[in-house]
Amino acid sequence: MALQSAQKSLAAGICGAVLTNPADVIRNEMFKDDALSLPQTLKNLNKGGWKWMLRGVDKNLIAVAAPVATTIFLTDLFKDVFGNEIREGGEVAKRVTRRLTRVIKNDKEGA
Repeated sequence: MALQSAQKSLAAGICGAVLTNPADVIRNEMFKDDALSLPQTLKNLNKGGWKWMLRGVDKNLIAVAAPVATTIFLTDLFKDVFGNEIREGGEVAKRVTRRLTRVIKNDKEGA
């Protein structure tokens, strides 16, 4: 079960990173050039081809796929371990929620 969940999580993370990369490239170009127009985008696409749209995908795989895959995998794992406990709002679920809330709050304050 864990292996299947890990495979599903990794596939989802990779797909998300690869499919959203072209939008990230366009967004970054817009900020670099202050306002990237549609004709300029098409010119860049014609000049560089799909290679232009997929540049930086390697970094995006690390920055996006790893956290997404980890989140999906851990969510599946916690559902398997604490399934009934979480659905029924049991004491373990409340303690885990409080602890995670403190960790997130401390992380935000430290940033």
